[in-house]
Amino acid sequence: MQDDIYILDGYGLIYRAYFALISRPLTDRGGKNISAVHGFFRILFSLWRNHGARRIAVAMDPAEPTFRHLRYPEYKAKRDSAPEDLHAQVPVIEDILSILGVPVICIDGYEADDVMGSVARCCREEGIGCLLVSADKDLMQLIDSTTAMLRPEKGGGLRRMGPEEVFEEKGVRPDQIIDYLALVGDSSDNIPGVKGIGEKTAASLLAEWGDMDSIYANIEKAAKGARLTNMLEGRESAYFSRELVTVHSELDVAEYVKNLESMAVRADSAAASAAFRKRDMRSLAEDTESIFGAASSLPAAGTAGIRGGARTNDKENNDTADSPSTSPETRYTAVLSEEDLARWEQKIRDAGIAALDTETDGIDPMRASLVGISFCVKPGEAAYLPIQRPDGECLECTEVMRRLGALFADGSVKIVGQNFKYDMKILRRWGMQIPPAWFDTMIAAWVLDASSPVGMDALAGRYLSRTTLKFRDVVPKHCTFADVKLDQAVEYAAEDADITLGLFHIFAPLLEADPERKRIFDEYEMPLQPILTEMEMEGIGLDIDELEIYGRELGEGIDTLAREIYGLCGREFNIASPKQLQEVLFVDRGLTPGKKTKTGYSTDNSVLTDLAGEDPVPEKILLYRSLTKLKSTYVDVLPELAHPEDGRIHTSYSQTSAATGRLSSNNPNLQNIPVRDENGRRIRGAFKSRPEHLFISADYSQIELVVLAHMSGDEALAAAFRDGVDIHGQTAAMLFGVDIADITSRQRRMAKAVNFGVMYGMSAFRLSNELSIPRKEAKHFIDAYFTTYGGIKNFIEEAVQQAETDGGVRTMEGRFRPLSGISSRNRAEKAAAERAAVNSRIQGTAADIMKAAMIAVHHKLKENLPEARMLLQVHDEMLIEAPRSRAEAAASLLKTTMEAVSPLSLPLRVNVEIGRSWGEIH
Repeated sequence: MQDDIYILDGYGLIYRAYFALISRPLTDRGGKNISAVHGFFRILFSLWRNHGARRIAVAMDPAEPTFRHLRYPEYKAKRDSAPEDLHAQVPVIEDILSILGVPVICIDGYEADDVMGSVARCCREEGIGCLLVSADKDLMQLIDSTTAMLRPEKGGGLRRMGPEEVFEEKGVRPDQIIDYLALVGDSSDNIPGVKGIGEKTAASLLAEWGDMDSIYANIEKAAKGARLTNMLEGRESAYFSRELVTVHSELDVAEYVKNLESMAVRADSAAASAAFRKRDMRSLAEDTESIFGAASSLPAAGTAGIRGGARTNDKENNDTADSPSTSPETRYTAVLSEEDLARWEQKIRDAGIAALDTETDGIDPMRASLVGISFCVKPGEAAYLPIQRPDGECLECTEVMRRLGALFADGSVKIVGQNFKYDMKILRRWGMQIPPAWFDTMIAAWVLDASSPVGMDALAGRYLSRTTLKFRDVVPKHCTFADVKLDQAVEYAAEDADITLGLFHIFAPLLEADPERKRIFDEYEMPLQPILTEMEMEGIGLDIDELEIYGRELGEGIDTLAREIYGLCGREFNIASPKQLQEVLFVDRGLTPGKKTKTGYSTDNSVLTDLAGEDPVPEKILLYRSLTKLKSTYVDVLPELAHPEDGRIHTSYSQTSAATGRLSSNNPNLQNIPVRDENGRRIRGAFKSRPEHLFISADYSQIELVVLAHMSGDEALAAAFRDGVDIHGQTAAMLFGVDIADITSRQRRMAKAVNFGVMYGMSAFRLSNELSIPRKEAKHFIDAYFTTYGGIKNFIEEAVQQAETDGGVRTMEGRFRPLSGISSRNRAEKAAAERAAVNSRIQGTAADIMKAAMIAVHHKLKENLPEARMLLQVHDEMLIEAPRSRAEAAASLLKTTMEAVSPLSLPLRVNVEIGRSWGEIH
């Protein structure tokens, strides 16, 4: 189905494609092996054509060791190294994936299996189908009512594997696969298992006893003779193997799932076709053109199409790519002596502008060590200054930091960076008082086109027609950049700075050609970057002891809840298993099934919510799921993320993740902690201010509804905000024809659902599900709403018309979001784009207001309360920390400043609260 998410096992499919043709490899004109590239994209295009795949992502293994390698150094140790001609094809595949807009998800410390498991979990939670494209039998453990495998077959094609197919092939259910593999072992991964226990024995034991714990609890009955001896001697090995084969599904991949649009929206078909033809793969080029047509990327500077987000043809892009600034002859050098450094200092001064980039030994800027710095002053001419290297001496770090800091300190040299927030944190931690970047190419790319990838490799291919040197080609497996020898380090690091400067020369004229986009870049995004840097470095205090106490309470509560569920059902079962849950709910308890899936009836949260009215078990299972998710996502994980030096949580904010302009919080995501229930408050309660300090929270009240009232010009809605009336109460009074003083809590709740739902395109079907009312009644409410608030209906229609005319929509401040799907012939894609057109104008304007508020508050604090610190921004809330004696002054400053930045004609009120912990505030 088009709504399903297809997640590909990147390396697994690449290896399979390569070795499938090992005896008769495909080669290009130069004799280079292209079997892996050809086979991989054959599968990807087959998914599009034969399976209706539209939302596609690829999971990749990291270059560094995973937690399994660290836990068990022998893990996969028997595998041969990848052949060089296979290894060389991986960057080519990743380049073309970038051009096609297919996200590659790679998370340090975890394998592709764990990424795929986490995507499957997110899909399950959202009720979305997930297809795992892989031949890896470990992934069978993930198969359930929403997740299936598509396994490449020897004769070609993909075989769908659901629960029945797993049982038919292995003799066990998907939820037993982990124990099955733990007993059998896996010679290819060097997982020991239990000696003497084969596939048939493992399957028969699990068929009789259910799981490995039960087998060992009844081992004298389960096994006899040599089998008993083998099982007893292999017990420790079995449980250790179970650790290794268990796929970790708790990784934070929600943003990938949430933002994964149809590949048709993201694909730059002309560039992809050119990339295939360049490598003598004409059939793949033709496939690309037939599937995606001739869409291309943004126009060069001066072309008018950019204002509407329209795309020009490939020739116009090649005109850009062929300019001297994008195809330079490269001269990369190392800076190893005082004389070298002095010469480059002078070059940078003379140029007045320099692209700057850092290399480190890790991806966490709050923990990584600086390895080197690269800079570029004109296209093709760049240098790398190592701070540490394995094959020689380097300049002394403290002196380098002092001299470069002095060079950039007065602002006479403009700094250009790509995601420079990362580099700022690294350099400041290592002693350089580096000023903010003047121009960030990643932010510029996103402001110009928020629908396309903004990573350096993708941008280099799209705008400069350059294939970059990949990290995994330079850094040996299980090593870091600190282990890279000088020659390769120079080539890789200097190229980063060179490409960054090349992108600047492309993006700066494009921004100049669009004053509204340039204003967003200059007045919102670039001023915000150093503020986010300070917030991330400051972090927020975490009381680990309090969180651990709550974790134990939560664990006991989960166990109690499980026992209650077992008691009601009359037997124990795996509550997390959709298959077993189907049997309990729809067979044992005879409840009415809801929506049908490919593997039975759905047991997702919406179905359980519907069933909760007729039976107590679904309600308890919903609570069980909620508590286990909180525990695994936050309570167990947050203590591990506290920084070892200061004990604080240092989240990272992304300016370029949400097309609406909203900030997103990552590693950890602090924006998804529940606000309104007690469990969420307990987690927030573990975030504590410093001694003799307090938290001050300022929250915009109903900002999106106020924005809607302003932008729609609806007088009834505007009057409610001007008069300070309860907006949900007023809507309920109008919908139900009663006085506002007489409305019930249920009527207000229904009105609130309509108020917030209509601006996101809520249908009568969805409203009926959310409120548990007949669809006819839900339609009546929506119709009555638009009759009451006629200006909102007009606003929605105008937003869709604007999107159809311009190829996207703008916020009040001029931020543009392209919406390629608005002209799609596919009804579902067009409907989604129409909803996004309305949502983006409202949510994007609210995001612009919040960003303006953050910038204004930052400056006010520096001027009037320098001892206060801005810590977090979560949706419509800003959180700062101030000395107890200045808390009231800080609260007043926050409220007046945030309310003053509003460009709306209606009052935008700010609620301010003060507390010792974040939980006290909410």
